Amino acid sequence: MKMLQAPESVLAEHYQDLRRKPFYPALIRYMSSGPVV
Repeated sequence: MKMLQAPESVLAEHYQDLRRKPFYPALIRYMSSGPVV
């Protein structure tokens, strides 16, 4: 298993379908706040 800090650009591409949802900015902030598996 590998942990890494995902760049916001990678997260934005991964979650692009949710871009217009009201929770999107909080999701990107949360996912980029620390390492992911």
